[in-house]
Amino acid sequence: MKTATAALLLLVTALALTLHSSGSPAHAQDGVAGAGTAERVLLSNLGETTSSGTTDLSSTDAEIRFVTATYEPGYIITRVDLKFTGPANSADDLPFVALRNHIGTEITLTGSPTDLGGNTYAFTPDSTARVASNSGYFLLIEGGTMSLAQTLSNTVDTGSGHRWLTVPTDGYTRAHDSTGDTSVLTGGAQFKFSIRGRVIQPTVPYVTNAGQTNTGNLSLLSDDRAQPFTTGSDAAGYTLHSVTVLMRDSDAAVFRNRPIHPL
Repeated sequence: MKTATAALLLLVTALALTLHSSGSPAHAQDGVAGAGTAERVLLSNLGETTSSGTTDLSSTDAEIRFVTATYEPGYIITRVDLKFTGPANSADDLPFVALRNHIGTEITLTGSPTDLGGNTYAFTPDSTARVASNSGYFLLIEGGTMSLAQTLSNTVDTGSGHRWLTVPTDGYTRAHDSTGDTSVLTGGAQFKFSIRGRVIQPTVPYVTNAGQTNTGNLSLLSDDRAQPFTTGSDAAGYTLHSVTVLMRDSDAAVFRNRPIHPL
């Protein structure tokens, strides 16, 4: 919302507006130490010893499951690195990679994979890959002519794990081009990967009068109510995430049937 002033049709006079700046980091406030907009390794096992086991993607689909931690604002997945047993001779050798959840939402990461060296390739999301906290997701890897490398230790790199994401000790596979469930990889190994991303900053109240003394009430049955406010001087503008409205308990049912929206 980049206008200098704005007004909301409100149902009562007491409100708290939560505004989060989309401008410089100086306007951002983190509720968790170390959290912020910087990209970081959320989970990786690329530093672990590579085993002799491989998974041929021309005949087998692979799956890496992970669970996000309970940091409420969630995360943005910015990159997934996968290690293969050899280099790609062309783009056609590389697999299709997608981030999915268990209700069918999918974001593909097949956009222009980057060769990082050492038979490792970086896949970036084709759109914003936001994942919720305390939720299960999986990376589906299928197609191409390459083979995924596997770990020997089935553990994650020291310092990368389990603060933001956790991952089972096993990888999962299914027959190529099938649509059924996956099963634990024979031998109980995990594919070699790294998941990078950003920890989403929590929103903070920028305008509020909810802590002030209530001096009365205004009826909503016959009149709409408007509360103007003026934004600050951040040239990048602001994003309105939520509006909190304080009401009398007896009016709660009425409120749920009333709109709150910009004029």
